[in-house]
Amino acid sequence: MFRDTGAMNDGTVVFLNGPPSVGKSSVAAALQGLLTPPPYYLSLDDYRRGYPDTAWVNDDGTLFESLIEPYLRNIATLSRLGHDVLSESILLPRNESLYLEIFAPHRVIFVGVYCPLTEALRREQQRVDRRRPLTIDPAMFDLVHAHGTYDLVVDTTRLTPGEAARRITAVLDQAPSPTAFERLRAVRHRGER
Repeated sequence: MFRDTGAMNDGTVVFLNGPPSVGKSSVAAALQGLLTPPPYYLSLDDYRRGYPDTAWVNDDGTLFESLIEPYLRNIATLSRLGHDVLSESILLPRNESLYLEIFAPHRVIFVGVYCPLTEALRREQQRVDRRRPLTIDPAMFDLVHAHGTYDLVVDTTRLTPGEAARRITAVLDQAPSPTAFERLRAVRHRGER
């Protein structure tokens, strides 16, 4: 179901894109439970945990930004070696070209995960997996969706994680052609001429 039989031996990458606390992790856990065999799951938060909490206390964003490229290359390597990969990340305009470049040779299903800002703020305050809640910048909240194209969009205030996961599996079975990443690449290519 996860594999694209037309692709060589590469695995498929599913990116769940959205700001903090919109439900990406819950959807990822539900999706991983639905798929057989389960995909390898790596979130940007998981990747950040390689550094101790003390490294993040005074981070002005420099350390975080420096981890995005190695994180993406790690996912691309796993895919190239035949692993299906489930990732949750935050695609911002400043790093869009990096995503598009690194994943050009890979099958990527791009899923937008949404909920209202007020709900994300409420969820962030209730999280137990963070030592302290993140500050969610309202200006950045919508910026992660500025590129405007997805293979699927899910609203986690209207769908349970399981319902969202089932919708994603349907897209995996009938992947759009061209995919969102292919459409974004084409737009970028036209703009560079």
